[in-house]
Amino acid sequence: MAGGSMLTLFHLVMIYHSASLPQWVYRVDSCPDPKNISQWIEASKKLNCYHNLTSNNPTEQERIYHCLPSSFLNETLEFCSRSVLINSGNCPVYSYEFGTSNTPISYNCTDFISGCPTVMFKSKEVYKFPMCLNLRPKLRCFEAEKNCLSNT
Repeated sequence: MAGGSMLTLFHLVMIYHSASLPQWVYRVDSCPDPKNISQWIEASKKLNCYHNLTSNNPTEQERIYHCLPSSFLNETLEFCSRSVLINSGNCPVYSYEFGTSNTPISYNCTDFISGCPTVMFKSKEVYKFPMCLNLRPKLRCFEAEKNCLSNT
């Protein structure tokens, strides 16, 4: 029975690691440098996102470049999406649950040691909050989380 359980676990792990992404969502090793907006704009151009990342025009908030951790906290993804408001005390993350809509959702970061946003912001502006981008993928947590540090 133990051999069968291991085989089942192996299959589940393989399915999880090979999970397909919706069209136009890509796994990346990391996001552009949060301190260099030019890198974010260049990444947006490469992905052919329709609107300018720095635009504040309300009619230009669709198909804007995003680079976010997944809600599983094990990978970083880039995609074009509608920019949504993120409440203070939260970081935007990509959720597989919404299928092809690619709309970021919020992840409560109030237990971060530092770097959790204290203001409401647009999801496209995550680069202003670098701790929202720093993952420990093998531990499936943000580096700034208290529990993540104790797991190392």
